[in-house]
Amino acid sequence: MYGKWFRVNVIHDVGEGKVTFFIDGVQKLQEKDHGPGDLYFKCGVYAQKNDSHYMESSDGKFQLLAVAISLPTMAVEVTAMYRPSVPKMSKGCYYGLLLLILSSVSYDVVADPTDGFTLVPLTDANFDLQKPYDKPLNERYSYRDGIRSLWVYTNDKPFKPDSGTRPRTEIRIRGLDYSSGVWQFEGSGFVPNGTSGVTIVQIHGAAKGATTLQLRIYDGDMRYYRYDLIDTNLYNRWFRVNVIHDVGAGKLTVFINGIQKFVVKDQGPGDLYFKCGVYAAPANSSYYMESRWRDIKIYKK
Repeated sequence: MYGKWFRVNVIHDVGEGKVTFFIDGVQKLQEKDHGPGDLYFKCGVYAQKNDSHYMESSDGKFQLLAVAISLPTMAVEVTAMYRPSVPKMSKGCYYGLLLLILSSVSYDVVADPTDGFTLVPLTDANFDLQKPYDKPLNERYSYRDGIRSLWVYTNDKPFKPDSGTRPRTEIRIRGLDYSSGVWQFEGSGFVPNGTSGVTIVQIHGAAKGATTLQLRIYDGDMRYYRYDLIDTNLYNRWFRVNVIHDVGAGKLTVFINGIQKFVVKDQGPGDLYFKCGVYAAPANSSYYMESRWRDIKIYKK
């Protein structure tokens, strides 16, 4: 460890009573914690038995992460370096370093977007598939190991013969249309590299126009329709999407991976429902479009 930078990650799952240590991204140790208490992180130098006359560390980067799941989990990342002139650390000092993470930093556990909401049970009947009318479902959709894959081509037919809309393969949440209250869509999405100019989440219905919300992917970035940037670099990785629609307040809030990214006024009342999948944008769509979904849930207040 002497004379080089190394990254330290400490994850404390209070609910499970578990502490996990990583060095440079590799798990090195997992131990049971010492029970609940008034907990905080520290880092620096703290003398142990058989310590050296001189002790020093420096932090090149500090980042405190609060990950809200069913139980509060605190994660800390620190990059540290030790002077080569310092004698070798004892085992106790080494573990002491991992456990002492920055007491001068205050923090808050990040609230989950679903806090205060009630989960609405879903059955297969709630997942209504829309796809090009002339194609069998298995040529545009698959469901394996909990993952729903939906794809479409830019020259595909619309979802019904008399429709003038763009091609789509989408899940329409059936039986949970709403016109009042506070509703939330949640799902983990995956968009492969190359899929662009496509809506992956919609709220259908509005006072004017067809939709209240469209979340589109353009070159790996997520936008509100083709306008406001919501998040970037989403290709080839799973990301969690939460959309909250407060109909009474006329407000839409979008979260990506539990972090609020965007708030906008809605498009007025209507017969509203959630959709996800792939729906070609009016222009600049890639020839092939695909998104994958798992853990789709609906909540309400």
